[in-house]
Amino acid sequence: MARVCGESTSQVKPKWYDPLGPTGFKRGVPQFGTTGGPEQREAIFSQLANLFPAMQDSSGRAASYAETAADNPGYGAARDLATRELRGEFLNGSPALNDFISRMRAQNVAEGENAAARMRSQYQSNGLPWSTANQQAQQAAQAAGTAKADATEAATRLANYQNERGMQQNAVDTLNAGTSAH
Repeated sequence: MARVCGESTSQVKPKWYDPLGPTGFKRGVPQFGTTGGPEQREAIFSQLANLFPAMQDSSGRAASYAETAADNPGYGAARDLATRELRGEFLNGSPALNDFISRMRAQNVAEGENAAARMRSQYQSNGLPWSTANQQAQQAAQAAGTAKADATEAATRLANYQNERGMQQNAVDTLNAGTSAH
């Protein structure tokens, strides 16, 4: 230890003793030697000094990857999508699914109307009147078509819900993968 005011420059070297036990015995008395810790520390830090440029380069590349990811609009969009999936925003469908259901129902109504128009035309071409029984048959056919459309919609929405639940459960992994990607 150096004295204050520069009076002495001699250093007192601390002795490091092994806390795990004696290194040997001399005349039945345990002998405690140095641990070799200072030498080992010196060897470790000298190796770290050699590795420092590689560690700096690796840290610089990691920072560069993080900046690139942050600047990439795709990562933001993917993060937002995964966040929306995690919230369950798509469990009740999406605009695309709702459009599909609307088009399926419109097609079903159009098919029913076309079938009714063909039947009326056939009756008229044969000189037969369109009676109450025909109207009831037409309504029954439309009801059956609506029931088929309802069943198709229910199956489609269930499949969508199950798919979205799977995506919701995987959203955390997706977010973690997106933030750890380089």
